[in-house]
Amino acid sequence: MIEMNTADRNAAPDDLELVRRLLNTWRIPHDTRAPSDDLRQLVESSESEWKRQFETLPRPTDGEQVSRLTQIRDGLRDMVQRNKPNDNDLWWFHKRLSEYPVVPIVAIADAGMVVDLRPQSEETSAAILTIVLRSMQRGTWNRLKACPDCRLSFYDRSPGATKVWCGMTTNGPQGRACGSIAKMRTYRKRKSENLN
Repeated sequence: MIEMNTADRNAAPDDLELVRRLLNTWRIPHDTRAPSDDLRQLVESSESEWKRQFETLPRPTDGEQVSRLTQIRDGLRDMVQRNKPNDNDLWWFHKRLSEYPVVPIVAIADAGMVVDLRPQSEETSAAILTIVLRSMQRGTWNRLKACPDCRLSFYDRSPGATKVWCGMTTNGPQGRACGSIAKMRTYRKRKSENLN
């Protein structure tokens, strides 16, 4: 199972990190290069393991909830991988919100009245959609991206939001950096084309 470190340099701010961790339950490991889906295994793990990974998110209680959460995860992964929403994304997202409505809650704070969003369901899928809506309001959602190589989701903290890969230097246990490998691949291709 993938180890998700909250001190990760690719971590997202606030509760958007929980969404990033969910998205990263599906990945392409560097050692096998075969897609891996750890969500069901994580749901079936101990309560403490679930809480360690997802802290405040409610744990799915049955197979149907896991199936719905997997569909939500996969749809959000598609949106993040495209990085630019299209009409299908909008339709898909509205459809999910009709299944898991989110309501505004108005409260009084020191700065005046504030609005928060709350899911009407206790399901994990509803909590995830609420976090995504909040991040859209804050302007952080568009900085959540997916590496074109390993497909891990990361939060782009670069000033112009131009980061493409999850990493450029080999500093992890896999000893692999998607950005460095992609640049080396391009360099070698260019070099071989110039030799011909």
